[in-house]
Formats: sequence, structure tokens, C-alpha cells
Amino acid sequence: MNTNIEAGAGGGAQVTARAECEAALVEVLETMFFELPAEGSTLAGAPPDAAIAVTAAFAGDLNGSLSLASGLHALRRLTANFLGREDALTVTDAEIRQVACELANMVCGNALSRIEPHGRFRIATPELRMPGPGPRHWITFPLESGDISVTLESGS
Repeated sequence: MNTNIEAGAGGGAQVTARAECEAALVEVLETMFFELPAEGSTLAGAPPDAAIAVTAAFAGDLNGSLSLASGLHALRRLTANFLGREDALTVTDAEIRQVACELANMVCGNALSRIEPHGRFRIATPELRMPGPGPRHWITFPLESGDISVTLESGS
């Protein structure tokens, strides 16, 4: 089963993967970061503002990776929310990187459990890096403080 996010409504698995990634990102943002997207998502070949990118590889019933990218301002605000800080300016760069990795881990786990509800997966420790070369379709949501983008690439 190929679950790459793709444009268009042609392939059922691709459309399902996009919908499940969107739902996973929104749920994690709402429940763990107290943030909701300002409006609906867009699909593009690259994230619009990628100051920080994180990739979480996974293996099991599906193998692949989920990558998340966002601008520093948006990640600073998300980190402050996650850590319960009143002032986003008190957040350190190291905390932003750690929380970005945790965000990618949570979104990856949530998306995989939606795509393959009874599947078994191992998610590797997320790494601060853009995904490897190749065409990708990034789902981007505008937040109050910037954009956040996610892409999923997997196969059987």
C-alpha cells in the first residue's frame, strides 16, 4: 500500500493519507499545543517557511517517514504553549528543537494509527533535517504565528 500524499483525487490511498495527516496534525495542535489552524490547508511542492524541519522515520506494517517543517516564529509560539509558558520569548532555541521533534513524533504516531488502525510501527527518534531528495507534496496550514507543513512518504 502506497500512502504518499499526492495532489488530485485520483488515488484512494493517497487521498486517505492526506486526510489522515491533516486530521492528525489538527488534533495534535489542538490537544497538545492549544492551537488551531487559521483556515484550511493547501498542498504544495515545498513548505513555504521552513526554518526548522524534522523527519521521523517509521517501520513496521508500513515503512517510510513523516516530515514536518515550520518557521521559527510559529515553532516558538507552539513551544511556549506546549511548555505552559506565558511568554514565548522565554523559550530557548534548544527547547524549540526538542519540541519540534516531539511534535513530529506525535503527528507521525497519530497519522499512522489513523491510516493503519491495527498496524504495528516503530517510530525512530525524529531528526532535525529535511526529508531526502524527491518530489514531495506538503500539506500546509496557516497558524496565527506562521505556517506549519507536513508530508508523509511510505510504502508497504
